[in-house]
Amino acid sequence: MINEAHLEAEDLKRYPALTRLQKVTAQYAETIREIAPEFQSQNVVLVDLFSALMKEAARLTPGYAKDQGLLGTRAMGDSEVLRKLLADGLHLTGEGYKVFLKEVLPHVGASWASEPFDAPSWIFP
Repeated sequence: MINEAHLEAEDLKRYPALTRLQKVTAQYAETIREIAPEFQSQNVVLVDLFSALMKEAARLTPGYAKDQGLLGTRAMGDSEVLRKLLADGLHLTGEGYKVFLKEVLPHVGASWASEPFDAPSWIFP
């Protein structure tokens, strides 16, 4: 998910135009949703962060209805809700990472959340 209005302001500091579009991000997410089942036998799990962030943004946007358009587009305008989820229109804030964590924890196990940070039982390869 992106917030085009916020991202554009940041992009124009370095580039001649907006570098990403919400509709392209949505298409990418949809394609990943379509191919993810092909990899289930390899223990690949889809964490649909795009949908989770969109759902949270819709929930927090007063009066938003899905038929109004895709949140995060310039047509929908800048969004204070998205600014709470995306620090610069692209990267997650602490609130955005809370949405991410909520999506990931069911796949890694609830016990993972209580692991001590300085001495976890798991090791990254």
